[in-house]
Amino acid sequence: MAISNEETDGRIYADFAARLKDNYPATAQVFKDMEAEEDTHRLRLIDEFQRRFGDHVPLISHQDVKGFITRKPVWLIQSLGFRAATALAMFLVAIELLVISWIRKRYMDTPFLRAAFQVIVGGVCVFVVGILIGRS
Repeated sequence: MAISNEETDGRIYADFAARLKDNYPATAQVFKDMEAEEDTHRLRLIDEFQRRFGDHVPLISHQDVKGFITRKPVWLIQSLGFRAATALAMFLVAIELLVISWIRKRYMDTPFLRAAFQVIVGGVCVFVVGILIGRS
């Protein structure tokens, strides 16, 4: 599920970048960088899963998990502007940070607070770099 989420989030960020590139090229680049980061997360999760459970990674989608959050597809949002894209990205990152912390606690034997702290510090670093890139 986490692997699928990383891919979905990466695609959402790529959509944001494509929509914002003409009017906000620096912000679009931040979203492209976020897409690349999600791909890195996805690959790390695949590697860790294969290390622990073998080569086959089963397909589990959002529809397979009762109570899992559902998102309106980005392509259905016709007037996605800078503020909407930024707000949605912040929401996705917050959810992702919580999920990663839970996964690290559950499957990697990391205490939840330590995992949350590590993930939040990493997220803040990425956020600050994004702001700095956006201002240049």
